[in-house]
Amino acid sequence: MPVDAYIATLDPIHLPQLSGFWSDMMMLQQQQSKLISLSSNARAEWEAAIANSLDDPDVYCCVAMIETNVVGFIQASIATGPPGLLPARFGYLSQFVLDIHSPRSLAGAGKLLVEAAQEWLKKQDIHHVRVETSSKSVVARAFWQSLGAQKMDDVLWMNL
Repeated sequence: MPVDAYIATLDPIHLPQLSGFWSDMMMLQQQQSKLISLSSNARAEWEAAIANSLDDPDVYCCVAMIETNVVGFIQASIATGPPGLLPARFGYLSQFVLDIHSPRSLAGAGKLLVEAAQEWLKKQDIHHVRVETSSKSVVARAFWQSLGAQKMDDVLWMNL
């Protein structure tokens, strides 16, 4: 019988495990693109950035759990749009991490995380959300599109 995922507050004790999930996802992206390169201290830097954001009132973090196991994480923040364009403020889903090695984490945990972030953003009077994903990740793009996301722009990168 499947066990349901649920949303919980991020506890800093979860950061080492979550940074492992994040690192696994980034390594896959690194294999798909020469433009992505992890630093030698990437996991520690990621953990520090998330820990530093926990007291920011414009940032929301939560985890998905199955039983007592962390299986995912999302971070939403409030961003300011370009001058003269609407919306003036929007939500930005800057971090979305799942345990890609566990089929259990893929059984609805991602959708629960997104819904939790959306609810927080709505309470902040935010009605538009930006999320970024690799154009090479067909699965990720399909996931976001299944939740109603639409392609807006292409991001270009130049080495100098």
